[in-house]
Amino acid sequence: MVFTISDVGKKIRFLRKEQNLTQEELAGNQFTKSYISLIERGKINPSMKALNYIAEKLNKPVSLLLDTENSIVDSNNLYKISFIIEKGKKLVDNSEFNEALAEFTPLLNNMDNLTNYHKGLIYYYLGYIHFKKETSSKYLELIKKSINLFINALKNFEDNDPKDNLEIYIKLAECQYIMNSKNKSLNYFLEAKDYEEEHGVDLDNYFYILRNITILYTQKGNYSVAIDYLRKIINLSKRENIINEHVLGSYITLSTCYFFLEQYEDSLNTLEKILPVYENLLNNPKLHSGIYFRIAKAHIEIGNYDTALENINKSVEIAETIKEQHMKIFTLLYNRFIKSKIHFYEKDYDKAINETEKIIKELESINRFDNEYISLKADVYSLIGETLLVKNDCQKALEYLNMSLKLYTKIKAGFKFPVIYKLLGKAYIGLNDSKKAQEFYDKAFELLAKNKI
Repeated sequence: MVFTISDVGKKIRFLRKEQNLTQEELAGNQFTKSYISLIERGKINPSMKALNYIAEKLNKPVSLLLDTENSIVDSNNLYKISFIIEKGKKLVDNSEFNEALAEFTPLLNNMDNLTNYHKGLIYYYLGYIHFKKETSSKYLELIKKSINLFINALKNFEDNDPKDNLEIYIKLAECQYIMNSKNKSLNYFLEAKDYEEEHGVDLDNYFYILRNITILYTQKGNYSVAIDYLRKIINLSKRENIINEHVLGSYITLSTCYFFLEQYEDSLNTLEKILPVYENLLNNPKLHSGIYFRIAKAHIEIGNYDTALENINKSVEIAETIKEQHMKIFTLLYNRFIKSKIHFYEKDYDKAINETEKIIKELESINRFDNEYISLKADVYSLIGETLLVKNDCQKALEYLNMSLKLYTKIKAGFKFPVIYKLLGKAYIGLNDSKKAQEFYDKAFELLAKNKI
């Protein structure tokens, strides 16, 4: 396959790296390192004098640098590999994991002349694919290799293309998230934010970075900080007149913050504001279905159970069209869990217990260990525990609530802790252990006070 190089700066950068020259060595005593850097990044058009000098240093004809139809083709060609990586990335984005695996796996035998950045990308996507497929724990080894390669790539920070540096920060953040190191993930996303604000590399990536920062602060239970960032995203989208999935997702995260702050009307209004946009502009059944079950959750807390059930049915209808099988199963199970909450609030406790126990059995048979499944399992344990408390079976309730807390702790879901702490306090009250009860109530109120706006 022929791969066209249209950008002179990228071509110069490729040829320089192919010959293991630094920017300073290429500049020699005729130009500065920063001048070569600007050329390679496409920030300035080099003069013919500069092109002639660079071509001579690279031992290439100047026509090679100027000919936009020229191709550099060999088995280890960086642009060829980049093309395959981009193709594989699109397959991953479409959840076509087997096809993506077929693209990335052969690259492991073709990495001799690649940069640490490109090697890191290959290991990252292979690790991510194995993580999503849950085929083995192999993803851990691959992601760790990816992290080391990206960190080494940052040692050439000044020599890298700014877009590459930004991508490295983002990928390091994503790697740490997969490894469940959420604080490290947040720190890398914050570094990516600072880098983007300084260099203005990619506005779409900026929305993505800010969105992930808000998600991580929300998961930590830091709602006030999350809301500040969410408002920044929304204001930026209005100023730039941009509506994309990151912006719309930010409205969903904002509604989640309101929900956990028990501002259910605000949560509902935020979701209903963006619902028409999802229905008319975007073809994303996963997110579309998610809006309906979030609307259902808000209506449950307000006490509108019939309206909640209507929205659950809409969510289920849309979820049936989700292509990614495991996400379809997860969304359908989550809707069943929300229905169980309606049974609980309508005081049909036996039905709530019966349905939640069925969900647990199905989750165990699926045997998936990604965070969303662990979180759902913890939610179900929590509801079973709460239901048993109402039925005055405090000892058994305590067992389920502790299992729930253990899972929330495993995935570092700090935003769930206040609710589970209050339920544990209630369980210990029922067991006449007032000291232990007070300990959990204090923990709950401390977290709630910290995150009130």
